[in-house]
Formats: sequence, structure tokens, C-alpha cells
Amino acid sequence: MKKGLILFVAICMLMTSSVFAIDDMRVLSDGGVHIEGVLDGLEKGADVTIQVMNAKEQWMDETVWMTDPVSGVKYIEVISSKDDGGYETDLFLDATGTYDCVIASEGHEETFQIIYTNIGENTAAITAINNAAENEIYDILCLSDTAKQLMLEDRSIYTAVQTDTTIKDGTLPLQKVAKLVHDHKSQASVQDPYVFATMMQKAALIVSLNGDCASAVSDISLYEAVLELEPLGLKEYYLPENALHLTTLLKKNRINTIVDFNTILRDSIIFTNIQFGDNLDNIVKMLKQFSSVLGVAEEQITNDSVRSILGQPFFLVTDVGDAIKGYVPNPTPTPRPIIGGGSFGGGGGGGGGAAVAPSVNGTFSDIYENPAGSTEGIIPFVDLEDVAWAKPAINALYTKGIIAGKTKTEFCPNDSITREEFVKLLTAAFSLDVVGSGMQFEDVKETDWYYDYVRSAYYAEIVNGVSETLFGAGQPITRQDIAVMSYRAANISGVEISSKAEAITFLDEGAIAEYAYEAVKVMQSGGILNGDENRNFRPVEHATRAEAAKIIFSIYQLMKA
Repeated sequence: MKKGLILFVAICMLMTSSVFAIDDMRVLSDGGVHIEGVLDGLEKGADVTIQVMNAKEQWMDETVWMTDPVSGVKYIEVISSKDDGGYETDLFLDATGTYDCVIASEGHEETFQIIYTNIGENTAAITAINNAAENEIYDILCLSDTAKQLMLEDRSIYTAVQTDTTIKDGTLPLQKVAKLVHDHKSQASVQDPYVFATMMQKAALIVSLNGDCASAVSDISLYEAVLELEPLGLKEYYLPENALHLTTLLKKNRINTIVDFNTILRDSIIFTNIQFGDNLDNIVKMLKQFSSVLGVAEEQITNDSVRSILGQPFFLVTDVGDAIKGYVPNPTPTPRPIIGGGSFGGGGGGGGGAAVAPSVNGTFSDIYENPAGSTEGIIPFVDLEDVAWAKPAINALYTKGIIAGKTKTEFCPNDSITREEFVKLLTAAFSLDVVGSGMQFEDVKETDWYYDYVRSAYYAEIVNGVSETLFGAGQPITRQDIAVMSYRAANISGVEISSKAEAITFLDEGAIAEYAYEAVKVMQSGGILNGDENRNFRPVEHATRAEAAKIIFSIYQLMKA
């Protein structure tokens, strides 16, 4: 009964000690397992009990530890600790499975699981799948021990899909996994156990992204290890802060094979960098690396040509290539001072007339000096002459990748701007990325390009809908709503709008909605917006693209001050 006595002593120690959980231990071997670690504060020579068993619940069961031999206990040993409280031992496990391990000594305890895969069983399972037909692969995956043998046990995405009983198109999710694996191994047989495990998880991830099971992927960053970014050459271009947008792009596609997934992932990372990335050098490097995919010669991918497409949403790599090939450098314009003053956007002469003023400290002008010291014209728009009051704002926001034109050379400053377009400008300018659940707008779907922007602005409490169920997507935004959203964005960004201008009473002030009144008055006294030449604010008239750029840049400058 010596073994049972040792276990009984260890149980008594467990009942009076604190418990510290450490990471699970995954082992692929022919049975040998090496365990080592450190119990902080443990003196040299202290007894350390190492126990490995089928289930922790057996520890407190008398019928288990009073038997000889003790059932369910795979290994038990008492060893002496090292100088630093360290311990180590080697043991043998005879069957693939998950085991509980406890390291206990003098009031110290660590618990973790050993997830052991026998390499012989692993090899046999991989060989069976590589030699099987599609329906036979499904049968193998249904076996109770297959997940353990392939190192897939307790892996969230595979386990979720494997156990999902959703039937779509007459097929279970696990049958779709079997088809993906069959099609992939028909192209290239996979023998490496770790590569094979990743392939299986990727197949399950594809089924989930395709919407073929109840376990929908909400954030691709949760499965970053499955993406294989390093071998695909994508590691340095992956933007974890924009993983939700990347997830949306992946969901837009029907992914038919594992090879398709790798291609779509690459393209989606390219699109995400162009739209949201702020490291021009890295984006240029990325596009040059994949120039053959874009159908563009490397020499065409320059800082200028790439800068001209920043901030734009793309969905086809060929469109990216066409945009780069279609870039035409602007001749260097003659330097001119910034045109200051003007109204909120109601024409260059509003608010008592525009005043010509020099650029403050030369921070923004029609000329941009790059880090190398040379001067290059960067503003491609040819239709800004009648909105001189907004041109500096448009130029500055364009250089920062926050706004883009409707074409390569036209900004269309006097066109109305929709509610979702303005929300995109706000979230880009203030780097908003807020998540939450419960947004019920029927006109804002996950597949819409503006979904991430509206979601962030909604959960930041910057925007509401035009009703409880509609955001108002596609509707031109009103001047009072543009003031409200900007005012709220400034508040949550910690931007203080100080009084700089004399407060005025608009002649149509009574027409300003109650919810917008404070925002309009604060923004007016802060010198950010004014009425027209007749002292009317025109609260329900549609705002223009030029107005949007002017007000956002005015607050952006306060934020960066």
C-alpha cells in the first residue's frame, strides 16, 4: 500500500494549500514525457510530489486511492527540490489522451493538463486519412479517438465544428471539413503532424467563415496561430488592431479550398493595409512583394502611387493594380498661402468674407515636404478652386490617408456626403475602434463596407439611427447631424473646444433640433463652424464633402495640438 499512502499524503497537502494553474503541456512522443518547473519560495531539498492521473476528481475518491494498485493514477513520485525550488522528472504514458498533473509541496501547488499524443497513433491516423476517400475521411473524423490522435482535442475551432449538428445543403459541418481535407491532400499529401493539425483547424475555420455551422467566427485574431502568417509571408503586414475588418472581408468570400483561403487571406490583408495602414514604407514593401499578384511592375509601386490609393476600400487585387498603373504624377504646384476664414462650408465667402492668411508655422500647405527633403506635389484633385476655404483641410486629410476623391483627380467637394461616409471619416480621423453587441440596424449588415465604422461610432455613442431599426445608410447627412457627431467625437477623444469666436444667434436658430443645439453653439463659439452670409445655420440642409473635411480637420488639429 506504499503508493496509496504517498497519494493520501499528497491529498492532505492539497486540501490545505493554494492552487496555481500553469499552461497546459502538449506532448507528441512515443510515450516519454519530461516535466520540469519551479515552485517559487521553495527551499532546497523540500519534498515535491508529482502526480499524473486520468482525472483530478479521483484524488478525493477513497475507492481510488485506497486500492492497490491505485486505479486511474498514471504516475506518482516524491523528489527533492533544487536550489531554486526547481523540480524535474521523466515519466511514461502508454495511451493518447488528456491527463491531469499536480505538483505539490509545502503549501505550494501547480496544476495543469498533459495533452499527450502518441506518435505511432498519430502517424497511423494521418496515414489513414491520406489514403482515404472523402466519405471515409468523414468516418475517420467521427471516431472517438481521432481528435486526440491528431492533436486536435480541446482546440476550440475544430472542436466547435466537429460537434456542430447544423445541416446546411444536406451536409454536416464535419462532412465539409472532410471534403476540404480530401481536396487538399489530393494536391499535396501532408505528413508532418503539426502541419497536419494546423490544416485540420484551418479546414474547420473555413467552414465557420463560410457560415456553414452555428459556431460563427467573430474575430479572426482568436485563431491567429491557424492562419500561418509567417510561412505565407504575411506576418509583418498583419494588423491585429483591424482584425474585425479583416474578418468581415474573409466572410465576404465563399472559400472552397484551403489554397483558396490562403489566397483570400493574403488579398484581404493587402486591402486592410491600404485602407487602414499608417506605415507607408511597409505598405509599399508589401505591394512590391506581391507585385506579380497585382499585375504591376515593381518600379510602378512608388510612395506617390501608393499614397494616392491609401484609405480606399478595395475588394479585387486587380483593382489595386489598375489604380497604381493609372496613377499620373501631378506637376509641382506653385506654393500659395492657405485660405483661412470662411463659413462651415457654405461657399468661400461665407461668414463675413474669407481672409487670406499665411499657413500657421508652415504645417500644412499645398506643398508637402517628404522626409528626404525634396518637394513633391501630392494633391491630385483639380476641382477645389471654388472651395478655397476647405482646400487646406482636404489637402491635409488626404496626405494622412483619411479622405479620398471620388475619382483619381476629382474630390467633388460640393456633392452631398452620406451618413455612413461621414462616419468613416470620423472613425479614421480619431482612430476609433470600439466593439460591442446589440446594434440592430437593418440597413447596416456585416457584409456592408461601412459596417465596422458604424459599429465603432455607435458603441462609442457618437451616432444613433434615424429610427430604432434604421441607421439611415445612403441618406445625405444634415448640417446639424454633422455638428453633433463631430462634437461627440471630440468629447470622447478628450478634445477641448475653447471659445474663440463671438457667440452669435442664428436667425433660424429655432429650427435647430434640441439634440443638436449644444453641439452647434459650442462648435460655433469654437470657431469651427459659422452660418451663411445671411446668418442662417440651415440645420436640416445636406452637408457637403468639403464641409465635412473642414470641420473634421478643425477638430483634428485641436486633438493634435
